[in-house]
Amino acid sequence: MIDVELDARGLGSIRFALSQSHVVVDSLMMLRADAPSRHRRWALRVRGTLRSQRLDVVHALFCGPATYIPDFMAPHPPSYERSVDECLHAVATAAPEQVREELGLVLDQAGRAGRTVPRPLLDALDRGERALAEAVAAELAQVWRSTLADRWPQLRARSEADIVHRTQSIAQQGMAATLATLASDTEYTEGRLRVFAPGDLVLSGIGDLVLLPRLFGHLPGVDATRRTDGLRAAAVWYRPRPAGVLGDSSRRSQAHELLGPTRAAILAALSVPRSTAELARRQDLSPSTVSYHLGILHRSGLVTKLRNTRHVMYRQTHRAAQLLDG
Repeated sequence: MIDVELDARGLGSIRFALSQSHVVVDSLMMLRADAPSRHRRWALRVRGTLRSQRLDVVHALFCGPATYIPDFMAPHPPSYERSVDECLHAVATAAPEQVREELGLVLDQAGRAGRTVPRPLLDALDRGERALAEAVAAELAQVWRSTLADRWPQLRARSEADIVHRTQSIAQQGMAATLATLASDTEYTEGRLRVFAPGDLVLSGIGDLVLLPRLFGHLPGVDATRRTDGLRAAAVWYRPRPAGVLGDSSRRSQAHELLGPTRAAILAALSVPRSTAELARRQDLSPSTVSYHLGILHRSGLVTKLRNTRHVMYRQTHRAAQLLDG
């Protein structure tokens, strides 16, 4: 159990974010023996990728002798969203002292358990902390390209739909009530966010608390790092509301079934007004493809057009929001 103590400064710092590096790490954790059985097919696919592309350092960290995963592999999000290249650059340029300390925890855990540390990890450590961080970033990039890049528009849509739901809850019920109902394995009372995750820890002095939807894992998690000003930057991984958008699930949302994955992802992204160009960039589609789908959604009464001085903006209608919630 991990308690995150939140004073006025900590409560005021709470925000949501999307982080591709966290999603990559979360997906790799499905290789663990305690991963949800519904992701077994996904785990087989990822394991095959690690073997076929010889991603030995990542394989050693996620399938090796320790349960601890170094925090530098999922850097604290400084903003709502960064590109995957920016996320991986932060991994590659992690502070050597952080890499050294966190890899030391991996080695200590393996030693206490009497387990052998895989040779690829030891070889990478021998080349130095900076070289190891760069190797990890390069291998995570290959995992992303091989297993997640084509699914990111749907995964992103699911995350954003949940974040929109939470921000609406904050507007209607307040931050305390929203934190109290964040997930079944978290609770909030009297300035303390309690996360029922492995460990026994109390975190105080929070200067930046990020809430991240966890798309793969079934348990919550907490990351925390010390900032240069002495305050902590923390991230809480929480389980989003069920939506059935994951590619390896047999369940599908009503919008997914009726509209198809691409159109449903575009519609979910229109919880706030967006232009065709912005949608194309966020969904990794061509502008002409986005325009085609927007035309169908507009004729179906699921989006409205809003004109400003420079662009035509699109947004979900109330009917679309009901369909996505279904």
